Amino acid sequence: MENIEKMSYAEFKEALKKQVQEKSDADVEVKIIPILKNNQTESENLTYTGKNYNLFPSIRLKEFYKKYQELGMDWCVDAAVSILGDVKKISKDQLIGTWESAKGRIVMELVKRSWNQERLGDIPYKAFLDLAIIYRLKLCECRSGDVVHTVTNEMMEYWNITGKELDEAAFANLQKEDFMITDLKQEICNVMQVPMEQNPENDDKEWAYVFTNRRRTRGAIAMLRTDLLDAFAKAQEMDFFILPSSVHDVLLVPAKNDENISKLRKTVRDINEDTLEPEEWLSDEVYYFRRSTGAVELIPE
Repeated sequence: MENIEKMSYAEFKEALKKQVQEKSDADVEVKIIPILKNNQTESENLTYTGKNYNLFPSIRLKEFYKKYQELGMDWCVDAAVSILGDVKKISKDQLIGTWESAKGRIVMELVKRSWNQERLGDIPYKAFLDLAIIYRLKLCECRSGDVVHTVTNEMMEYWNITGKELDEAAFANLQKEDFMITDLKQEICNVMQVPMEQNPENDDKEWAYVFTNRRRTRGAIAMLRTDLLDAFAKAQEMDFFILPSSVHDVLLVPAKNDENISKLRKTVRDINEDTLEPEEWLSDEVYYFRRSTGAVELIPE
């Protein structure tokens, strides 16, 4: 039976490492490694290393620490051994494939350029306003989400392709991805599990909408689907402010003549500081979609 008193995070990660090692094969070593993530944040991950393998799963220790607090140490050890046990020895061609096999699996992601300078130094990207479009290769799909690998300069050399070819393949795949625009009021009601009140006196055009992909993961890339933004803006007969609520979605706020831009910018920064992990921040700016141009603009501060 486990002790009632819970370990600190520092104690937990060392204890998990030790117990997973005890239950693992002799030809692998359990290690804790730092992984650079979005916005120069680092994630501490538990992983295997071993000379007989070259593809190792890893586990985010902070997420497993939350599981430990809910489900206990035994659950974490068993789950870690199961996940990390899927080690492989494969060739580079099996991992990333030829360009012909890979180009249909290239996806785009948006990050803030100024917050990711170190990360952007080793990977191909395309500037978009104050953001950067980076490229990811989908390796496989599972219930918990896609397994992806950030496209590097080395991978482009292996494929023998140009940045233009990479961007064109990713943009073609973006057109095939499913996106949705939903009423923010309904989203809030769904989270709170309460019915949405129908009030004819409320003007829906004064509210906001959530724009994301069907998977609701890294869905802020919806900002690049100007065809969908244009169709929605024309249907609503108004332009929209775009608030980067996270890397997973953006908010569309109907534009009014008396809109306080400073207030909107404060809303974005409050969302970042109060509700998101730094890794999930997309930007601290406000954007605008204009029907007359069909383009997204950055609103200067």
